[in-house]
Amino acid sequence: MFTAESTSWQLRRGTDHATDMALWLRDSLALSVDTSPYVPSLDPSVPVHVPSTVDRAAVQREWPGWWDDVLRNAAAEGPSDLRARHDDYPTTETSPLLADRPAIRSALPATRESFGRYTMTVPRREPRRGLLITELVAELEAELGRRANPFRLVITEVRVDGFLWERLADDHLLASVQWIEDESFVRRELGPVIRELA
Repeated sequence: MFTAESTSWQLRRGTDHATDMALWLRDSLALSVDTSPYVPSLDPSVPVHVPSTVDRAAVQREWPGWWDDVLRNAAAEGPSDLRARHDDYPTTETSPLLADRPAIRSALPATRESFGRYTMTVPRREPRRGLLITELVAELEAELGRRANPFRLVITEVRVDGFLWERLADDHLLASVQWIEDESFVRRELGPVIRELA
């Protein structure tokens, strides 16, 4: 997770474990679910494997609402207490987000080891262009003749097969990991978001 901030603003970007696991569960169980916005399959692709202890149909029914909650959680400020943060995390069996989702609650421990093996195959990307984000804010402040208004922006990155850039809320974007590598895209697409918030 990359964080850039000043006294008046904070931008957090990077992958999120729960978001990755939710997409992995979708792909590994071959769930037929719609997401809004559309989120492509993970990259690298995930082999389909449904453990005998997993009720795939029930997971499929519960997954869309859980996915929405996972995305909201990715943008939220978690509790400062580490134990509370762990207990509330969307992929922990004690999470309130799983209280009414017994199929997902039981599927997670049954698939956790396979997910761990999958994550070991995913190439790690070094955070890039962090200074460009700071530059965008500095350029805007110079143009406005004032410091940016206080704002917070979260960009949750996902490793998917294709390009993704979707605004989920005023302060939350969902993006494929490669978005940050294209400076002209960052200026064209992120610049207006920062302008609106600042």
